[in-house]
Amino acid sequence: MDLKNELNSDDPKQMIERMVEEDKKVRKKDHLSFQQVLHTYIFDSTIKAEIYDSDAPNASKIVGTVQWIGDRKDDKNGVEFFIKTRSDKSNVLLSANETQEFEYDPLKRIFKIVQASQKCPICKGIISSRQETIKCPNCNVIAHRDEFLEYLKVNGSCPSCGAKLSLKGKASS
Repeated sequence: MDLKNELNSDDPKQMIERMVEEDKKVRKKDHLSFQQVLHTYIFDSTIKAEIYDSDAPNASKIVGTVQWIGDRKDDKNGVEFFIKTRSDKSNVLLSANETQEFEYDPLKRIFKIVQASQKCPICKGIISSRQETIKCPNCNVIAHRDEFLEYLKVNGSCPSCGAKLSLKGKASS
């Protein structure tokens, strides 16, 4: 089931409705169970997730159980998944332009999500979802945090747009 279109929604309701629809088609019993609190859907049923940070063969992967799906808490459209893994808990923010592949298998109740690769403008390496990042306040380019700060110390500007920046993150004139 391809739910990529629902990732554009400001409301995860469409995604949940499609999941329930597909679930009922393949299961006679044990239908998808969840609780709704405002625009957040908390699952009683076990929903697994495999989230890859790119389609590269050595891509890092988050594997766990989806605890809830809700509205993103940033300024972009899409959904936020809260994933419980063996070692920790992670929030994964998704939107259509950040997602290369998005599938939900209602029979196995598992999401397979491949995030679109983001490259650091400094080192040109792929930015993993588990790496700490920073965003230019002028052009919103995302880079590895430590590399961006070091670049800023040396050059005093954004590696992408060239805006003059201070280490406090404010653009200077």
